[in-house]
Amino acid sequence: MALLALVVLVLLGLRGAAGVREVEDRHDIAPSEGAFVRTRTVELYRQELGPSDGPAVILIHGTLAWSGTYRPLMERLAGAGYHAIAIDLPPFGFSERPQRQDYDRHAQAERIASALDAMHLERAVLVGHSFGGGATVEAAMSLGARVRGLVLLDAALGLGEPLREPPLPFRLDALRGLFVASTLTNPMMIGVGLREFVYDDALVTPDRIAIYEQPYAIRRTTDAVGRWVVTGLYADESRSRSGNEAAYQTFAAPTLLVWGREDSITPLEQGEHLSELLPNDQLVVLDRVGHIPHVESLDATAAALLSFLETLPR
Repeated sequence: MALLALVVLVLLGLRGAAGVREVEDRHDIAPSEGAFVRTRTVELYRQELGPSDGPAVILIHGTLAWSGTYRPLMERLAGAGYHAIAIDLPPFGFSERPQRQDYDRHAQAERIASALDAMHLERAVLVGHSFGGGATVEAAMSLGARVRGLVLLDAALGLGEPLREPPLPFRLDALRGLFVASTLTNPMMIGVGLREFVYDDALVTPDRIAIYEQPYAIRRTTDAVGRWVVTGLYADESRSRSGNEAAYQTFAAPTLLVWGREDSITPLEQGEHLSELLPNDQLVVLDRVGHIPHVESLDATAAALLSFLETLPR
């Protein structure tokens, strides 16, 4: 009983700390190098680099990341003449959180499509990392000819996996905030999480942790991420196009898959299976790389991406 009481006190303390920390308006603390764009769904925060008339490359981040984590890769793209645009997909980063709090792939894909429309982009290459890969694929499959190419970085698509229920604490409104505040939105856990994702722990520096931590101070982040767990992370995607293996077999757009050989989150076998399904793809495997290739091996990831982009008709 004493141990249980201690656990409860710790959880309550972390939830209280989140309430004290998460008080900032997203507009007030959004980095000045980015800007907001009003779409037909939500107001999105995005960062842009490179010539505005260059071929557009849209970058979509993974869980608990945001556009700022793509900045070094964007610089490589911009230096090669591409219009690199990284968007914050809610509830992460500095974008507006939707009132419906719907975060399944269909809803997220609509936000990606609405971003293209709001920025008047007729065509673009879509790049999606990790859990953001599902929404990216869903958008690519719905946008058709507007997608010049698709790039997936260690995408977490869950193909062939059974539907999972959220753990009990995340299904109960009364408990969800306690557990999200102690794990997913707990700044003290950022370094722990990143070390689970990367192959070389030395990459998890204080500066890198600080980049990931920036949006954590936005008002009610814990509540928003809690809703994402239920409606996004554990969503039933069996009816989505990106959840249907047959849809990949007829997906014609050129596709690049970049995978870390040492990825323990979405193992290389998943990338190889995806490559078998796609009719027009290439798979690049990076040694001594885990789940975040654009962070762990920027040079090799940028080289693979630029080489792929050069093969696409403009």
